[in-house]
Amino acid sequence: MFGPVGTNTLSRLSYITIGNAPPVITAGATVSNAALQVGNVIVVVAGDTNTFNVGATDPEGNPLNYQWSFGDGVTNAWSPSNTVDHAYTTNCGRMPPV
Repeated sequence: MFGPVGTNTLSRLSYITIGNAPPVITAGATVSNAALQVGNVIVVVAGDTNTFNVGATDPEGNPLNYQWSFGDGVTNAWSPSNTVDHAYTTNCGRMPPV
């Protein structure tokens, strides 16, 4: 602090510790009703309701919240549930050349 009567400062090292470890994925994302799954690529059928699920824990023991982005412009609200239902109304990606 600096003022007309002088300067007053206090410095402390390692005074604030910020713990922000990322969550640990315990089970990769899965989807029910998948027409085909090869590695990380999942093919779903437009109009079918699919249940998406992922397993994760927080290394610090804090509760987790999830937000799913489905790739078709739809993102759900934050939720403590690691499972969500979603139905694609149109094709969710471009088709490869035939």
